[in-house]
Amino acid sequence: GGRRKRITVLFTDINNFTPLCEKRSPEEVIIMLNEFFNEMLEIIFRYNGTVKQFVGDEIMVIFGAPSPLENHAKAAMAMTVDAFRRLKELEERAAGRPGFYEIKVGIHSGTVVCGNVGSSERMEYTAVGDDVNLASRVMGLNKQFETLALVSQETVALTGVLPQGLELKPLGAHPVKGRENPVEIYEIKVH
Repeated sequence: GGRRKRITVLFTDINNFTPLCEKRSPEEVIIMLNEFFNEMLEIIFRYNGTVKQFVGDEIMVIFGAPSPLENHAKAAMAMTVDAFRRLKELEERAAGRPGFYEIKVGIHSGTVVCGNVGSSERMEYTAVGDDVNLASRVMGLNKQFETLALVSQETVALTGVLPQGLELKPLGAHPVKGRENPVEIYEIKVH
């Protein structure tokens, strides 16, 4: 079974992953991915995020489930700031060594059903609902806007005081696949 919860969902993936992989052997890609995931998970866990899944280079993170989190929206935004800063720092230290240093992020908050799904053979904890899909769609809009991080109005409204080093640029309301009404989007800029 599952329970309805108000949470924040964050999707992130590596920017230009496919072109970067074309120039590397599969062994190199695995090493680079593991280094990237290692860094990202440390930051995600610092903000009490729960890694729901890895799909290739994509990570789905939920804030506010299974453990309640007082300000899940702000935690997702702060995690984004730290992730961008850490990847920039790693790129500078690498001095040309190949790695994954740029990500795209999409964040949305809403009500979902959280619980275990699967069969008697294999179960996993998940979050299901339209608001999960919308978080993924918000991340996908980065390509259209040529941005790296986007967040919905719903998350911005729940965040309160923005984390230090984060600025929001309003991009207006935009149609999103699978949604009747346009969604108010902001670009996240990290300083």
